Amino acid sequence: MALHEKSSITKKLHGKQILKSDDLQANSTRALNDNDFSRQDLAFLASLQQLKKFDKGTMLIRQGDVVDREFTVIEGCVRTYQIIDGHDITLDFHVDGEGVMPAIASKDRLSQCFIVCELASTLSIVTYQAELEAFEKYPTLKDICREQTEMMLLAQQEELLWLKRSKPEQRLKKFMQDRGKLFDIVPHYHIASYLGIAPESLSRLRKKIKSDI
Repeated sequence: MALHEKSSITKKLHGKQILKSDDLQANSTRALNDNDFSRQDLAFLASLQQLKKFDKGTMLIRQGDVVDREFTVIEGCVRTYQIIDGHDITLDFHVDGEGVMPAIASKDRLSQCFIVCELASTLSIVTYQAELEAFEKYPTLKDICREQTEMMLLAQQEELLWLKRSKPEQRLKKFMQDRGKLFDIVPHYHIASYLGIAPESLSRLRKKIKSDI
């Protein structure tokens, strides 16, 4: 988990909100306060981060790369995707305040996906070496990070289940309600890929949903 204090590690889920970003931010802050982290401690944790700006189209990580860092989007938009049988399959979009952990399920730290900037983006970067340094200095921080990671994975699983079980129009309608601004940011065929809808069907369903409003 990135150490950025304002990191959001889940998004609004389709169908229902299992874990809200604001709730998790509050939980993280509360956990730090409950464990008596001083201003000096928080300043040290903040010093482990690197803030860096990236141009649109910058490939941050390629699928199969050894990953030694995690990202939090401060401003902009990052997309994660996989290439399967030659097809670009969008896994998710990450916007302001959201973390990206490409090797979360990989014991050997190999990235499970490609990560690319869909917009010019400012990211907070925390290396695994910096995390280890923080965990050594503050042992309780490791438990806090583990808890937040477990919540993030639960949210991702719930979202994937909903996407699989719902109908295309339901998926698109909820996406338009919760993440509609992405239509102004990323190519629509990436959104279609994420929702599991053919691009031509996406356009038709979107017009239908708009006409019903």
